[in-house]
Amino acid sequence: MTGKSVSAAIDEYMDWLSEQPEEYIRRLFANKRIPRNVDFSWQIGGTEYIVTSHFKKSGGEDIFHKLMRRLEDEVAE
Repeated sequence: MTGKSVSAAIDEYMDWLSEQPEEYIRRLFANKRIPRNVDFSWQIGGTEYIVTSHFKKSGGEDIFHKLMRRLEDEVAE
């Protein structure tokens, strides 16, 4: 992988997101409770790995609340 690491990209995005108004974040993540098209395959050497994701439709926390909890946890550290 070239460029910044995935972790660095997530941190940069979370920093940006933490500066946005709550209403903007709610609109940004509206209807994003269950991600789509997150399955993928990856070949390493002669082996192909197929990743299939499953999400609990009745989960109690949506993406907005997960992000807010993560931001709050980081501030508390």
